[in-house]
Amino acid sequence: MIKKIIIGNETIEVDTEVLAAIGENLTREMDQISALIASYGAYLAAAKKQQIAQKARYRHWKAKFKDALFKNDPKLADAKATNAVEADETFLKYKEQEAECVEAVEFLDKLVDALKEKSPNLRSRGAWARKEFESTGMTTTYRKIDSKKQELRETNKRPVQRASKQGRRTK
Repeated sequence: MIKKIIIGNETIEVDTEVLAAIGENLTREMDQISALIASYGAYLAAAKKQQIAQKARYRHWKAKFKDALFKNDPKLADAKATNAVEADETFLKYKEQEAECVEAVEFLDKLVDALKEKSPNLRSRGAWARKEFESTGMTTTYRKIDSKKQELRETNKRPVQRASKQGRRTK
């Protein structure tokens, strides 16, 4: 599943099948998992910040709207003022923004949880792979392992595509 979320001016595309799944190259994935958790943790924090700011803008608008209603009619019942607020088109726009914020926060929260779950599974799979490798009598020198890790880091394909609202992609 490819999920697009917008945080601030940045559009983030996340391919969850690539990011959360355990692929064939355990070494590369073990090298990346901590950085991925940190990166998506940062996105989660930014999404929560955006959610708080959106809620504050809504509450500010609502207070000003109700204040104007009460200035026009000081005896207006609060329930009628609330109904007037909720009948306004701006109310729907704020609620749609709120829903998008909640969706981004929930998605990123679950993604970080999935990556945290992936981390020990990678170590376990790696241990089993090493055990199987050793049981066949095969060995790999430390130097070969280091050069393979470096090669994998250089050819790394990132599962995240970031693009600003203007449409330009960055790495």
